[in-house]
Amino acid sequence: MRYKKILMWITIAFVVVLLMITFLSNTLVNLHVPRVEVDFTQRRIIQSSAVSSGILRPADAERMFVIEAAFPLIHDFITEGLPVDITVGTARHEGRTGRIQPDGAWNIVTIEVESGTLQGGELAHVIVAERGEGHHHTIPLSALRQDMNGYFILYVNSARRFFGSNYYANILRIEVQARDHIHAAIFGDFGIDWPQKAIIINSDIPVHVGDSVRLVGGSELTPATR
Repeated sequence: MRYKKILMWITIAFVVVLLMITFLSNTLVNLHVPRVEVDFTQRRIIQSSAVSSGILRPADAERMFVIEAAFPLIHDFITEGLPVDITVGTARHEGRTGRIQPDGAWNIVTIEVESGTLQGGELAHVIVAERGEGHHHTIPLSALRQDMNGYFILYVNSARRFFGSNYYANILRIEVQARDHIHAAIFGDFGIDWPQKAIIINSDIPVHVGDSVRLVGGSELTPATR
């Protein structure tokens, strides 16, 4: 009987030590696990805009002025006839895009403005905005990643373990449909459960595909009621 009790206590001690080793091992591993914040795709209106500047000069017609402003080719929404918001000093004016002339990686856009208060020679700041469109799947720009194969995002998957759930980073290749200075509208092989996917938007250290991750900042793996 005494030997059975000794064997029982040895077994208990062995299990306790094994659990402690496992716990300490997981703790040490977690010290090097990226801490991530996640979000979920939402329907938003994306409105692209382009900013530039140029010198006002008088046009042939009375009270008419033109500005030649350079915009990167990436702003391919700029076409003739778009409204333009123009700021000269503290005064705001309205104009329209005219002739567009490609020049290497830029488009030189002639902007026409009518005003009785302008003189010519002033520096004008211009903003051309695209009419916003609603998109079903948008993400913060911080979640958008790119490599030599194109754009992708990382999202969190979970796996049940003895001590609870483990979270790890998975990859999805996407296309960017539109973007502004805050969000991007994306398209990809989302699948029927895509609204439930938790997309990594921030991390304290770099995250790679297959990495174990920890959720922080109030992040959850299920979207809140919107």
